[in-house]
Amino acid sequence: MPKTIQIIDGVEVGVSSPDKEFWPEGITKTDVIKYYHLVLPPMMPLVKNRPLALIRYPEGLTGEHFYFKHRPEQAPEWLPRCDYNEVTYMCVQKEADLVYMVNLAALEIHTMNISCDRLSHPDTMIFDLDPGPYTDFESLKLSCEKLCTFLEERAFHPFVKTSGSRGLHIYIPIKPTRQHKAVVDTARKLGKDFLLQHPDVSLELSKEKRGDKIFIDVNRNHPGQHCVAPFSTRAKAGAPVSMPILRKDVLSLKSPAEFTIHNAHAYMVKYQPWHDFTSAAVDLPGRK
Repeated sequence: MPKTIQIIDGVEVGVSSPDKEFWPEGITKTDVIKYYHLVLPPMMPLVKNRPLALIRYPEGLTGEHFYFKHRPEQAPEWLPRCDYNEVTYMCVQKEADLVYMVNLAALEIHTMNISCDRLSHPDTMIFDLDPGPYTDFESLKLSCEKLCTFLEERAFHPFVKTSGSRGLHIYIPIKPTRQHKAVVDTARKLGKDFLLQHPDVSLELSKEKRGDKIFIDVNRNHPGQHCVAPFSTRAKAGAPVSMPILRKDVLSLKSPAEFTIHNAHAYMVKYQPWHDFTSAAVDLPGRK
């Protein structure tokens, strides 16, 4: 198996089969490594030092895949670790770590809403908007925009990213002063209050109960839950990415998979979305 050694961040990173095709469109392992190098500056502050999970496709998109969260026993010493809930997770602190994960054929990287420094205190509140089976994208965008306005009226600062699949994600930066239960309870309360004004959405986990309504999923805020990381590639046709965007661009989106490894960098350089994410953090209401 052909293998190259790259020196990144002062460490040796082995890349096996660099020309291996990950997507049938001819997108290779090397292409993905180059993509992450380009988006590294805005991506790193959003994913650094968080427990993560990978979705691995050893034979590329058309082959079998599996969910992978444990730090491999054979991982190099320099690969960061994070012990949480009796699991030793991997985390990202530098470019070399991302390249190591791409070499594992990780077509998706998912992160938690906590830092390894404060594992019981989330610093992000997440609303995952999923369309119903017959929901058009225009309706999804409109609900996203309405929910963002609703959250702003309550002194939060919502940031939107495409899922790279079917939905849209709203991330709220919060100060890590409350535990998971407070974040889950707050997200659910906000969702219920929004539902009173907009009955065309649903908080129901059951697909049968919510029918074709847009599902506002607040369950990403529970301990141990992941969401696809900002700028992560997705295991979908065309190599889309979960792309942070400007609020003003929500309604002009053509698709939740509009951004790919081919065009994400150009948008990021031009608009610098989410550059103020961390500084926008606020306290949750209620007692600390």
